[in-house]
Amino acid sequence: MKKVLLSLAMIAMTVALAAQEKGDLYVSGYFGINGGSTNASITAGGQKTSSTTPSAVKFQIGPKAGYFVIDRLEVNLELGYTLDRSMPNNNSTADRNFYDFSHLFSITPGVNYYIPICDKLYYNPGFYLDLGFGSSRERIDANTVEKSGVTTFGFGLRLISFEFQPCEHFAITLNAGDFSYNLMHTGDEDSSTGTTIKTSANVHSVNFGLNLSTSIGFKYYF
Repeated sequence: MKKVLLSLAMIAMTVALAAQEKGDLYVSGYFGINGGSTNASITAGGQKTSSTTPSAVKFQIGPKAGYFVIDRLEVNLELGYTLDRSMPNNNSTADRNFYDFSHLFSITPGVNYYIPICDKLYYNPGFYLDLGFGSSRERIDANTVEKSGVTTFGFGLRLISFEFQPCEHFAITLNAGDFSYNLMHTGDEDSSTGTTIKTSANVHSVNFGLNLSTSIGFKYYF
């Protein structure tokens, strides 16, 4: 009986350690839309006036694919697009709202290593680079738009990341803590006055958070 139990345990361990093997391929990604509006009303002297202010709008999409180059070691690539529309900017009038827009395309390669915790549950810390390019536009009035180019560079460590694979082709991921650095560069060139004027700005940001932006995702394995 002990030999049978030992054999079953060895088989179970082999199955657990055989997951995420060399050659495994998966697809994942994200999709999101955020927006809304604020309605306000004032009643004075029996007369009611109301106004509606659109909120900022954000649209994101990012397909992702990963491949195991060796057992437990996976490389991945994510292609993303983000559209941001601000709330009505300071140039808005009583008759018309003007907005700031930004478009950003991103390429994010990464690598993750899978450490078995128990059957079907893995701790998979990782590292990634983030490269982005796009543009921003500010509406000044009905006929004037100011444009500038945007480039970004960043890298990050996924320190608290887990994956649970309840069945052969499906997995659930949990990320609850990252350390990341990001650099955003914006630049503009204006020659309308006869003299070329170049402006640029660099924004550096460092982020570290535990459970501040916890995310749950899904993967499909081929």
